[in-house]
Amino acid sequence: MRFANPLWFFALLALLPLIVRVFTRRRKAAVTFSSLSILEGMKLTWRSRLRPFIPWLRIIGLGCIVVALARPQAGVKGFRERREGIAIQMCVDRSSSMSAEDFQLGDELVDRLTAVKEVIRRFVNGDAETDLSGRIDDQVGLVAFGGFSEVRCPATLDHQMFQEILSNVNLPEPARDVSGNVLRAGYNLYTEEGATAIGDALAMSADQLRKSDAKSKVIILLSDGEHNAGVLNPGQAIEIAKEFGIRVYSIGVGSSGRRFVRYVSPNGTIGYRPVMLNLDAETLKRIAGETGGKYFHADNTSALLDVYREIDQLEKTSTEGTVYRDYRELCFPWLLGGLLLVAFEVLMNATLFRGVP
Repeated sequence: MRFANPLWFFALLALLPLIVRVFTRRRKAAVTFSSLSILEGMKLTWRSRLRPFIPWLRIIGLGCIVVALARPQAGVKGFRERREGIAIQMCVDRSSSMSAEDFQLGDELVDRLTAVKEVIRRFVNGDAETDLSGRIDDQVGLVAFGGFSEVRCPATLDHQMFQEILSNVNLPEPARDVSGNVLRAGYNLYTEEGATAIGDALAMSADQLRKSDAKSKVIILLSDGEHNAGVLNPGQAIEIAKEFGIRVYSIGVGSSGRRFVRYVSPNGTIGYRPVMLNLDAETLKRIAGETGGKYFHADNTSALLDVYREIDQLEKTSTEGTVYRDYRELCFPWLLGGLLLVAFEVLMNATLFRGVP
């Protein structure tokens, strides 16, 4: 709400003499009596009780007219001014090691990939509880990788679509026939998908950002393993990112050691088996350092949230505001109300509250 002509409020000062008069005014006697003792037992009528309030009708009415002249207005249509944002490519590891259930969401123990997807969702949408402001003006894309890399979502401002695609990023699963039996060819592909192709994923993410017109381009690379698959090695991918002026924030998820990892056998049964996992922190540090980014380590959900909060602060987008351009006039109810109050005051003084001259 705003006032188009706020200077009219100075006219309220003209009402001060009327207000002073109401408080100090004493009516002159119309008829002189030698004594008023004969009136002591008389009760006050409703007219006598209401008479002191009648002058206030004029004061309030004139005040409403002044407000109407100041032209109160309400915005009826808001136009959000989008500031120039950042292009962020999420590069998420979905290899078999991400099935280790050593992260927690609330009271529930979950696998690493589930925790990562939830934190990314909060990072993009914003979450007041965890102090994440959201990336409203930023283009956000997604590359998912295991032994193979694939662009799941190009950098886009359609964050709802991004969230829907993110929710469908799952751990490797072998292809099955209509009866649910694991296909032999599909099982071989499932085994290859369980590896980690960091180099290919980083290069593919950089290629996606190359197409963006954003001035600032960032890759958030998240992995819990070591590079052991793909065509390009991490060093080659670093050079590609540097050539396009892309910063990489790398996040090492979990820690090295023996963990129980989800496993699907050739006959289709699902179980967990202990596997020695190796987090290649040195490679992730190198990727971040050579591209002007920063390396983080997160071995639980709370630490992962802290990482994204820090990235949220490091990569700030220009502030935004809501600007109202269409306004609806609100002066007419004030004007009508003021005129009615003044007219009512005049009418009352001329009829029910008419004084004896």
